[in-house]
Amino acid sequence: MKVHIYTYGCQMNENDTEIAKQLLLDGGFEVVDSEDEADIVILNTCAVRKKSEDKVYSHIGKLRKKGKKIGIMGCVADKEKENLFRRGADC
Repeated sequence: MKVHIYTYGCQMNENDTEIAKQLLLDGGFEVVDSEDEADIVILNTCAVRKKSEDKVYSHIGKLRKKGKKIGIMGCVADKEKENLFRRGADC
């Protein structure tokens, strides 16, 4: 399976993305540079600013239309939990 991670936000999220990439590689996944070539797209999210959070929801909607499998990590995932995919479906 090919995985792409898109990172929103701070330097801490950049670091978390690098750790996640290594874990994915260790688990047998192929990490790719483009979400178009990925089977799974993971969004590493930031909720510090409302605009960043809104961008995440928009991105979820676009990925769903493309039929991508989506993973969410980071601040928005923690903050929104169950509402995340329901609201993303409306984007």
